[in-house]
Amino acid sequence: SMIPSDVPSDVSSDVPSDVPSDLPSIIPSDVPSNVPSELPSDLPSVLPSNFPSDYPSLFPSLSPSVLPSSPPSNIDISFYLSRKPTAPPSELLSAAPSAIPSIPPSTLPSSVPSLIPSARPSVLPSSGPTLTPLVNADFNVGYERQTNSSVNLGDVESFNKEYAAAVQKRLEEDYGDEACTYNSCGRRGRYLADDIMRPFFVHNVTSFTDEELSCEAIIENGTCYPITTVMNVSFYPVTFSEARVNLMLVSKSSEVLEESNVIYEAADIETVTTSITMTFVGVEAKEMDEAEIEQFLGTTRDFLKERLGQYDPPILLDSLSFNSQTLTLNAVGTQLETSPSSTRSRFLDEDSSSGDTNSTDAAELVVVLEVEGQYIPPPDIDLSIVVVDVFEEDGDEYLEEIDDSDNPYFEPVIDDLMLEDVEYYEAPAPVVASSTSDESVFGSLGDDGGITLIAIGSFIVVMTLLLLWRKQYRMDRRVKLENELAKQHQSIYMHQDALMAEHDTSATASNQRYSDLAAIQINTVESGTHA
Repeated sequence: SMIPSDVPSDVSSDVPSDVPSDLPSIIPSDVPSNVPSELPSDLPSVLPSNFPSDYPSLFPSLSPSVLPSSPPSNIDISFYLSRKPTAPPSELLSAAPSAIPSIPPSTLPSSVPSLIPSARPSVLPSSGPTLTPLVNADFNVGYERQTNSSVNLGDVESFNKEYAAAVQKRLEEDYGDEACTYNSCGRRGRYLADDIMRPFFVHNVTSFTDEELSCEAIIENGTCYPITTVMNVSFYPVTFSEARVNLMLVSKSSEVLEESNVIYEAADIETVTTSITMTFVGVEAKEMDEAEIEQFLGTTRDFLKERLGQYDPPILLDSLSFNSQTLTLNAVGTQLETSPSSTRSRFLDEDSSSGDTNSTDAAELVVVLEVEGQYIPPPDIDLSIVVVDVFEEDGDEYLEEIDDSDNPYFEPVIDDLMLEDVEYYEAPAPVVASSTSDESVFGSLGDDGGITLIAIGSFIVVMTLLLLWRKQYRMDRRVKLENELAKQHQSIYMHQDALMAEHDTSATASNQRYSDLAAIQINTVESGTHA
């Protein structure tokens, strides 16, 4: 018909109408209309329309449109993604990035970066950088289980299930609460700063006896079971390298095995410790109280945790503890050394109460910290050198984190605060306190002093006897050597005398032979003369 019906047909026409119907057809036509309908169809056409609709369809077409829509699809209207992206990109930007990138790049960049990068680069750069996606990978943290004759394969498999559940629980307890925004995770830009991301998440842990592997039993009449433990992890590669993730998994796995009291052999984890001193210049003329120390430790712990985790090889920070603090007032040459529970000296209290305190520029605080970490060798590392290098290279970032922490101790002087020095700390030798108990059998020396005196006296006696024995030993050895040398000289002299005697005998015989020859010659001459 040249004029459309008021009500759509129940059966579609073989040829589309020249004028569209007021209402869409219940069943789509085999061939698309030359003019689009005013409202989209409830069901998509088998073939795309030659001209786009004024409004996007509620459901995507089976095949993409030949020409794109004039306005882009609104994310709030389109409930499902197209099965294939539009061949030419939209000229207008989408309100939100697509979950799946288009095959050809957009002519204009999006104001918000895509979560997944496109196959080809855009003609123009994006306003913000593309966010690095999380990486999902399987890590094999295996070990060799050594058992005696009373443990069978069924017992091992039962333990494998308990072990896998315990490892996953331990990882969730220690790292499950870690979350950050895209802004704070590696400081990757200003965009999507409010979107929360979990930079490290363990999805699943599976542990089983691997029959394709073999190991040697070290227990008499025992059995060795090679155990394969596969951990599926998603991690943010900007802050968590594969080596760091592997160290974290191996460490927690070893903790569970140690607590289970099983005999096993696994990757060696080296535990290293060190003590460092941190010198802050420009502080107030007082030391930190317990609450300020705890806040200071938390800031320093977070800083070292990330920096050591990104070291090569990565180091897992086990603990960071406070040892002591020393406040130096350079203006008056007064020094105060305290522990977390001690109080300030009376001199500082009097100065503080009278208002005659030194300026913050004259005060210097030296803090001693104990650091313990784990790593998988090789290579061998010196934790003291690593920690000192971290603060030397990233000292400014560390002070920024102290500023962000709003610690009441540093906040009043944060603009003038300086981290002057970080170095290895060697603890002084312990001093043994003497007991002055009147009831001690050693009198005023006390039990400790008396025992110490006896120990020193015994040591002196032993050393004296040792020196006398050594002196006698040297004398005996010297006499023995002299006797042996005399014997050697006597033997040499006897040998020389024998040689001289032999020489004299030989000379006498030679002279006798010469005499005999001379006599014979004389007799011969005389005989000739007589003749």
